[in-house]
Amino acid sequence: MTIISPFSNDDSCVSKGRKPATDLPSQFQSIIIEGFGFTKLDTLLVQMLGGVFQIIFVALSAIGSTYIKNSRTYWMALMSAFSLAGAAMIRDMPKENIWGRFMGYCLIIAFSANFPLTFAMVTANTAGFTKKSVVVSMVCQALGRSRHN
Repeated sequence: MTIISPFSNDDSCVSKGRKPATDLPSQFQSIIIEGFGFTKLDTLLVQMLGGVFQIIFVALSAIGSTYIKNSRTYWMALMSAFSLAGAAMIRDMPKENIWGRFMGYCLIIAFSANFPLTFAMVTANTAGFTKKSVVVSMVCQALGRSRHN
């Protein structure tokens, strides 16, 4: 019963299924940025800005969900909205505006703030050590599959 319980839980299955879809932008970061019109050297340099944006988004959501009680889901929705806005910026901006499209890509990186919040929700909402371990391994397995496919 302990092994079957996490698989029958809706929250754990949603957490597992959501991970591969949200990790695609990070796998092809250099290809996407070079496609905006940057040179190879510029592509390597501006990737560091993406890391800065990622740190900002993760810190913002972690600090915000710490001080505003029961707000993890709202922060996850907000970070997903930032990602959606970034995708719209990339799609709708003219091809000549490479920096505007790059800033859209930096907004897409906001999805990565959902990963620590997912672990926090699994820890807070899953009862029992064994069940938590299985659910966390399901999320990590989904992450590993999305990275290696």
